[in-house]
Amino acid sequence: AVHATELLVLAAAVALALLVGGARGDACPNDCNFKGTCNTDTTCTCHTGFTGGDCSQRTCPVGVAAWVAKVAEANDDAHDPILECSNNGLCDRSTGQCNCFHGFEGHACERTGCFNDCNGRGRCIPMSTLALEEGIDTSSPGDGIGQTYSNWDAEVIWGCDCDLGWTGPDCSLEMCAKGPDGNDLSTLDHVLTFNTDGSDDNADLTGSFVFVFNGQRSVTMDADMTSASAEANCETAFTSLPGIATARCFRTATEAGNLGGTFTVAFTLSPFGKNNLHDHDGTLTTTEAILDAAFQCDTSLIVVSAGTPSCTFTVWGGTFDARRTGSDVTTTYRIMITDQESDPNKFDWSVAGGAWTQDVAMTGTWQTLQDQTDINFGSTTVGWTQYAEWTVSADGSDTTVTASPLTKSHEYCGGQGVCNFALGNCTCGPGVVGVACDKPRYLNLTTEQSPPWAALHLNESKSDYAGNVLQMNLEDNLALDATWTAIRGIANQITQFQVAGTGLLTGPSVTFTGSWNADTFTADNGRTITTGGLDIDAGGMSIDNGLLKVIGVGSGGATIRQTSATDNAAVMRATNAAFGTNAQVLKINVDPARAGGEADMLDAA
Repeated sequence: AVHATELLVLAAAVALALLVGGARGDACPNDCNFKGTCNTDTTCTCHTGFTGGDCSQRTCPVGVAAWVAKVAEANDDAHDPILECSNNGLCDRSTGQCNCFHGFEGHACERTGCFNDCNGRGRCIPMSTLALEEGIDTSSPGDGIGQTYSNWDAEVIWGCDCDLGWTGPDCSLEMCAKGPDGNDLSTLDHVLTFNTDGSDDNADLTGSFVFVFNGQRSVTMDADMTSASAEANCETAFTSLPGIATARCFRTATEAGNLGGTFTVAFTLSPFGKNNLHDHDGTLTTTEAILDAAFQCDTSLIVVSAGTPSCTFTVWGGTFDARRTGSDVTTTYRIMITDQESDPNKFDWSVAGGAWTQDVAMTGTWQTLQDQTDINFGSTTVGWTQYAEWTVSADGSDTTVTASPLTKSHEYCGGQGVCNFALGNCTCGPGVVGVACDKPRYLNLTTEQSPPWAALHLNESKSDYAGNVLQMNLEDNLALDATWTAIRGIANQITQFQVAGTGLLTGPSVTFTGSWNADTFTADNGRTITTGGLDIDAGGMSIDNGLLKVIGVGSGGATIRQTSATDNAAVMRATNAAFGTNAQVLKINVDPARAGGEADMLDAA
């Protein structure tokens, strides 16, 4: 039997053994693998980077927010708590590395990947950078910088910002040229107005403005809008933007107290200069909201001694209207813009298909045409586009604008072709040509209803005109040879004349009057020169068949001039082997009707 005293001693020994064993860590699993601390309750507190009951496993990195961690109870709270691998991958406990699910990247699978690394044609950036560098400037005054975006996904959603000319989620698609419909020639350019000012009317604006269009920045424009070069500076700044091809700037007002000003800017869009983030269909100046999204102004380079600078864009207010004040004549008017460069712009008009007036300057008020019919371009006397045309029908006391020009569209291949995004080029429809299918292939003309019934009438009446009344350009690099024809005149299915690619004019019955200068002249059936004579300075003359007849009137006749001291002035050669005694190399005849008189058959001087 065991005495009570012995039991007490045994219990005390067991307790002491347990106490000493716990202090040595013998009770923690695997001694916490020497990667943690053994607690008195035999659990391990693992060092950083390790986990598990015995600290034998590695932990994986966590992201800034889990994509989905719980059921949302409020805005943006479904992304807490922060989890390993951002809940977008599985943790490899042996290495402490995340195996991300498809589409996610980063050491903690914390962000989306950019497909195919943007194919080397762009940069992969997070939404925070996208908003700051490419976003809309909403500050006042503007600083040209976008908004700060700090939502939970600011650093976790990434995407491609493609180089100009490329689009698609991975920048793999090459953008085709964009342009207006090539079949519609009567269209308006895009027009806006912008104003620069300061809150203190007596503090001059100095420094420079920078315009931002479609995410692209212009060169600087001097802040002095009252200077003589302000309009030219404006055009330089706008056309420096990759997305704008041409610009016409008109200063319409100045702020003399602080050198500010108001400008109307008419511009055409570049066929290129866009990418996946900055693309548009030409609807840029329809409403203030759309305009504000497309155009911003950076005032961060402006220096002002007092107050704050401002730079604002507004929609252009161009309108067209017509009215009658008393006539009962029923007729139709056509009104066309003829001068888009002058200030004010000018227009022509005709009534009932009659003659056109010449360069009527806009007045900004009602202007009378004929038969008590008035038109009005509103207060906007600049910014209109040459060849834009309106048709007004007048019936009794009423007028109706039956045709008006639209603002130029801006679509892939002009909306008249198909874009090949693999090559970045357009396959144009049958009626249009050009890199953006924005030019008509054919010009369909209607014959005039009165003599001389011209199907095409080109007229330039300005006394100082120095341009080309008709110019034809071929976009392809064709060789300057006779394999293609620049001009061909056909009557009754027979070519009457044609101008080859070399400039050579040929035809069965071509007649010249006045003077004619040509490097090469070819006549198939001989030619008669009735007046003016024939004067050949160089190159000579060769007649294979037929007859050359020169009929001198007054001082006319034929002159063969040789300026060389060693070359022959004229050579006459018979090349037929059967050349006989009844033929002459040179024959000089005097009109048989002339008898006697003072005339030399041949004079050597």
